[in-house]
Amino acid sequence: MDDPGGGSEHLFRSIEQAVQRHQNSVRLQLDWSALQPEEGSWDQTVGRLYQDLFAEARSSGILPFVSLFQGTVPHWFLSQGGWMADASVSLFNKYVSLTADWFGDLCSHWVTIETPLYYAVPGCAARFGSSEFRW
Repeated sequence: MDDPGGGSEHLFRSIEQAVQRHQNSVRLQLDWSALQPEEGSWDQTVGRLYQDLFAEARSSGILPFVSLFQGTVPHWFLSQGGWMADASVSLFNKYVSLTADWFGDLCSHWVTIETPLYYAVPGCAARFGSSEFRW
């Protein structure tokens, strides 16, 4: 996948709209499955697209707040058990380290998991049984 989010023009349009609205920041999310389509790999084309996006934001006076995870996980991650697997933390940590190496000079504000309760509540309900799970 060379175009994260299904259309990079949409991502760059977010920057243009932020400028038009006189915003000083914008939230953008990374597509983990596009950046790491195979375990241990890194799609440099997609990485450069994000670098261009973050550089465009900075040069426009817009501070990017970047979400590391917002819903898309690579198939290889799911095949290993996804977030419920013991290895999920170390696999995500490797992705985050690569992300920091690639984008750390362009981004200083990070969101680890966008809307974490969206993922945590169903996971807890599935693991502990919906009748046992209470807020």
